Amino acid sequence: MAEERLKRNLDVAFDPGPDFPSDLWLSRTIGLLERETPAPRRRGQLHQPQWLLPVVAASLAVAIVAALFFAAQLRRAQSIVPANKPPQAVAGMLALPVLDQSFFTANDAAVLVDQSPVSQQGLGQLEITHDGGQTWIRTGIAALQVRITWLDSDHLFVAAKDLGTSNEMQMTADGGYHWHTIKAPEPVSQQTYIPYFLNRLEGWIRSCSVPGCGQGSLSTIWHTVDSGGHWQQLGDPFSWPGVVPIDLYFANSQHGFMGAASADGAGRIVVTEDGGNTWRLVDLPQPPGGWFQPDAGPTNCGGGACTVLPHMFGTQGVVLIEEPLTHRERDWFTYTTADEGLTWSNLHVVPAQVPQPLEMPWQAPLDPENWWMADLQGTLYWTSDGGSTWHSSRPTLPAGYSLAYVKPVSADVLWGIARGSVDQFLVRSSDRGTTWAVIKLLGA
Repeated sequence: MAEERLKRNLDVAFDPGPDFPSDLWLSRTIGLLERETPAPRRRGQLHQPQWLLPVVAASLAVAIVAALFFAAQLRRAQSIVPANKPPQAVAGMLALPVLDQSFFTANDAAVLVDQSPVSQQGLGQLEITHDGGQTWIRTGIAALQVRITWLDSDHLFVAAKDLGTSNEMQMTADGGYHWHTIKAPEPVSQQTYIPYFLNRLEGWIRSCSVPGCGQGSLSTIWHTVDSGGHWQQLGDPFSWPGVVPIDLYFANSQHGFMGAASADGAGRIVVTEDGGNTWRLVDLPQPPGGWFQPDAGPTNCGGGACTVLPHMFGTQGVVLIEEPLTHRERDWFTYTTADEGLTWSNLHVVPAQVPQPLEMPWQAPLDPENWWMADLQGTLYWTSDGGSTWHSSRPTLPAGYSLAYVKPVSADVLWGIARGSVDQFLVRSSDRGTTWAVIKLLGA
């Protein structure tokens, strides 16, 4: 009986919890061993010295702690796959062209570096900084284009059509030094798919029956709550005549969005309120004079009206819609929401004459009131009242380059892309866009 009680008590001692002090756990374990040890035998029986039992108990407790630590390290080693980890982040050396980018904070950024001028490899190399571009981590990930989701400074998801097999994504939990593979659902492996992760566990994938998710494609939504360990199909495949859903984004576990290109010229957005099980089209208010009627159907923002993904800040959000190139000189409007995207209002016209293509998000809201943008003419625009009034300036950049993309990450710091005739470079401003510095990258 004493042995059974001891085993039960030690089982409890094995799980002290993450916040339980280790020295207190050790002393309690020793106490349990001393209390459960039988009393010394009577006359005629062997008698152990009084100091021996505490020594044995302490040795056993230390052995238990060491075993638990070793097991934890073994589990961790089995759950990650080392990438090309340098001994430390390396200072940037070259101002190389950038193929793709994602900015998170004033210190955290990820760029896909075009190394063909120095390596002739063709693919871009993903590099990550956590100190504002002073030093960079070479991740070992190569691709032509990537989709990056930042959860925090340590946790990132990376997806690319040419990253490993066609149904693989990569995730890091230490800022880019180590990566492990996340598998998409098997039926998605030969299709175009668009992932979005809300946190470390929960994510969605939209798969398409037509390459590129173009006109006539059926969309299927998949859901995971264990970092891609298991996927569940949500609802039935869906499509709408004359409407092409674009991209995928979730503001929380229930409210998700897709942009839309509409053949009839009307501005719309695709919304779910039940975590992706069902989706519906939400019509945006008509601009003055109504929507332009295009001559041809949409092909991912070609021909008809096109709505990009909204930016959400709790229940508030902003969305951008573009009317076709054939309508006057190309009109861009913004709408805002205060009810998690169920209704949209407050139409405002964007002042830029030639906004950049939708392949790179033009709009970079810092919060519901402060938005920034740059156009192909190199003009920087910003508003501090949710689009009611706009201000503009022409930043000073190296000769032959103009500001083509901007992303605010704090009240003063902005990341950006400076574009030349054939390439583009990474730049950064710490004075709200007045001056910009070219950021050097690692190179080959």
